[in-house]
Amino acid sequence: MSRTNEKHTTDGEDTDNRFASDLASLQNSFEQLREDVGKLLGGAVNAVKSGAGAIKSQAAGAVSDIRDRGNESLDRVGKQIGRNPMLSAGIAFGVGFIVAKRFFWR
Repeated sequence: MSRTNEKHTTDGEDTDNRFASDLASLQNSFEQLREDVGKLLGGAVNAVKSGAGAIKSQAAGAVSDIRDRGNESLDRVGKQIGRNPMLSAGIAFGVGFIVAKRFFWR
């Protein structure tokens, strides 16, 4: 009977050792998985920041272009008014009269 108890004890120790080994391996795998997921999330955050920065610079460029075109248009209108002040005043009076009639005289 003594041999049987020794065999069970040895089998029990082997099972405990395997369990401990499997548990340690599982812990290492989870740690590696956590690191990998952290790296992936960090890369995703950086990609989003980079994309947002590109969109921001494109928007800033578009605003600058629109501002420049608006300033150029104002300069052209100002020059045209300077060349024909009486005609410009007549047009402004006519447009003001039509707008006033449309909105205030019903």
